[in-house]
Amino acid sequence: MRALVVVAILIAVYTAKADTPLPPPTKVIVMSPSGRMRAVSEPKAGTHIEDIKRHKVLWCLPDWHRSLFVANDGKHLVTQYDGLNLIQFDFTDDLVLLTFWREGKSGILLRTIIGASSMASTRRGG
Repeated sequence: MRALVVVAILIAVYTAKADTPLPPPTKVIVMSPSGRMRAVSEPKAGTHIEDIKRHKVLWCLPDWHRSLFVANDGKHLVTQYDGLNLIQFDFTDDLVLLTFWREGKSGILLRTIIGASSMASTRRGG
């Protein structure tokens, strides 16, 4: 699970440039590290996870996601905050940066990653 967090953060760092407007929603296709699973996310159709060898859709989400990571087992998916690494200055500490999917969802809050005291000093400019 820790590896999924690291990969998702690395994706964020390398896919967006600060102060550059994000591109409009488009179809996103992501392969698992083994190449056996595929996540396809389309703006109007939502997201589905496929087992490529069996030509079978395993499960679906109703929403589109700009950045995602699918695990080799096809059961786990991590989606990233739509702003990628562009977090608004007036964010709140309940901002969900990563969502881990498996029969439901749970979010990782920004305060969990960097801590409330770090956020306070960042807002003050120090």
